[in-house]
Amino acid sequence: MSKVWQLQSDRVQIKVSAQGGFVHDMLLDGAPTPLHQAPWLMQPSDPSLPPILAHLKGDFFCAPFGESDLDPSESRPHGLSSNGLWTAVQVRDDAGHWILDGTVSGARIHKHVWLEEGSPMVFQEHVIEGGSGRLPIAHHLMLRLNAPIELRFAPYEWIGTPPEPLERDPQQGRSLLKYGARFERLEESPLADGSIRDLSVYPTLEQHEDLLMLRTRRDLEKGWVTAVCKEEDWMFFAEKDTATLPGTVLWMSNGGRFYAPWSSRHTRVLGIEETCSYFHLGHKASAEPNPLSDAGHPTSLELHPDKTHRIRYAFGFRMGL
Repeated sequence: MSKVWQLQSDRVQIKVSAQGGFVHDMLLDGAPTPLHQAPWLMQPSDPSLPPILAHLKGDFFCAPFGESDLDPSESRPHGLSSNGLWTAVQVRDDAGHWILDGTVSGARIHKHVWLEEGSPMVFQEHVIEGGSGRLPIAHHLMLRLNAPIELRFAPYEWIGTPPEPLERDPQQGRSLLKYGARFERLEESPLADGSIRDLSVYPTLEQHEDLLMLRTRRDLEKGWVTAVCKEEDWMFFAEKDTATLPGTVLWMSNGGRFYAPWSSRHTRVLGIEETCSYFHLGHKASAEPNPLSDAGHPTSLELHPDKTHRIRYAFGFRMGL
């Protein structure tokens, strides 16, 4: 079992795991928050699962985001940053600094997580030093929902679905959105059967595994998202720098994968994933020219031995509206 650190302020308690760098088990004013934890984490570990699936929970940093298909030494989903070990450089009561064991595309990656007195938020900065080539990245935060939420976003200029469904084989799973589609509003999302659904409310559909992407308007320095659960009286909110995280992927996982470890039990989970990527389609697809990058939307960071990227992201909750 990998080492776990606990950070605490006057309002927030959070854990950070060495394996995969997961930020998880958040308490706000002593109450649990709806950060997700996969149901199989309570069972004996399956040694065949990559760490990203064996420990799936909370929020984690992906480098690369999606399949690691440009590095012959790394085949696990979401790369070394989501599967490897993070070594502590310095950890105190309310803040920590870690460095990833190993490099990604030749780059060293540092993780900074901190809390602030009086604030209900968790602040993060990942620093990518050096390297070469192009690298897609993301924060992969997940909410587990007992009741529907209403989603709102900073103004966006593009919304669409990947070229192909997440699940194409009906024996393996079920996807319901229309794929290869572009549309104007989340409230008017097209389904494969020709109907339209309002996906600003989640969950709306049952037994499905689907994904779409929004692109925050390029003239905005900051992007944000809120999710309000009126029935349970809480709100989630997050803020990002649009220069490094211009996209938002919504991963709707509601019992639509039938095979292990999902086994139709991964339900009512929403990934709100702030990205610089071409959907979830991996290192190669995001680093090479693609329809989004051809239209002027960045889908990867350009690494250089003398360049440093700083990826800033923060999320929090309000419990009791």
